[in-house]
Amino acid sequence: MDPNTVTALAALIAASTHGLREFKATIEPFFAPLHEVRMAKAKAQSREVETASVIAADGRLQRAKYQRERDEVRHQANLEQIVIKAARRISDDAPIAKPDPDVIAHLFDEAKNVGNDEMQELWARLLSEEVNRPGSFSKRTITFVKSMEYFEAKAFASICQLSDDDGHLIAQWDSTFLEDTLGIRRETLEHLETIGLIHIKRDGGSLVWSSIVPDNRTDAPLHHESVFSYPGRQLIVKKLVSPGGGRVKVAIGSVAFTKLGHELFTLVDRQASDSVINHVMDVLGRLYGQDVRDERTNPKG
Repeated sequence: MDPNTVTALAALIAASTHGLREFKATIEPFFAPLHEVRMAKAKAQSREVETASVIAADGRLQRAKYQRERDEVRHQANLEQIVIKAARRISDDAPIAKPDPDVIAHLFDEAKNVGNDEMQELWARLLSEEVNRPGSFSKRTITFVKSMEYFEAKAFASICQLSDDDGHLIAQWDSTFLEDTLGIRRETLEHLETIGLIHIKRDGGSLVWSSIVPDNRTDAPLHHESVFSYPGRQLIVKKLVSPGGGRVKVAIGSVAFTKLGHELFTLVDRQASDSVINHVMDVLGRLYGQDVRDERTNPKG
C-alpha cells in the first residue's frame, strides 16, 4: 500500500477517535439525569421487592407461630386425656420408687399426637403400668407402640384373650375359631408375626410349657397339676411324672408371644369368655390328648 495512503488513514482514525471523545463529552451532561433516574427507579424497585419479602416472611413467621401454638395446645389436650385415663388405673399400692423420668418423657413425646380415644386408652395403660411397676417398658417398646396401627392393636388385643395371666398364649394358629369368634384372619395373625409380636410354629408340632417337678421321694409316679390362670378361671392340666421328679411338659399350641408381645400383653383387658375357655381347653385337651379341667375361682351365686 502507498505510504501516503497509510498515513492518511491513520490521521483519519485519530481524528475520528478524538471526535468521538468530544461528542461523548458533549452529550454526557444531557444523559446523566436520565441515568440517575434509572438508577433511582432500580433502587426503588429493589426496596419494594425487599419490603414485600419482609412482609411475606413476617406473614410466614406469624403463620408458623400460630401452627406451632395450635399443635402445642393439641398435644397438651391429648396428654391430659391420657393422664386422666391412666390415673384410674394407678394402684394405691404403687411403689415409692418413681419411674425413670427419661422413660416418662419419651412416652409423653411419643404419645402427644394420639387423638384416637381407643389408642389413648392403650397409652394410658402403658403409662399406668410404668407407674405401678417402674421399668416395665423400654424406650424401644414405647417407640414400637407409637408405630402401631389401630387394626394391629385391635388384632393383638383379640389374640391376647387366649393368654393366661402369665403370658402363656394357648392357641392353634390354623384354627377356624380365631377368625369365626375373635375375628382374626390368618393373614392378620401372620402380620402380627411380621411386626414382631408373636411367633407361629407351622411344622405341625406344638410349643411346650415346662416346669421342674421335685423328687416326690417315693417309688410311685406323681400326678402333677399345671395351672393356667385366666380371669375368674383356672385350667388345670394333670400330667404323670416319674417317681424321681423331673421336668413336666405341657403342649400349649402353635402360637406364642415374642419378648415384645409378652411385654405388651399386660396392657390388654382380658375377659375369659366361655368361648375362649372352650377353645383353650380344646387345644390343651383334645388336640394334644392331655387331661384338663376347668375350675371357676369366683363362682357366681
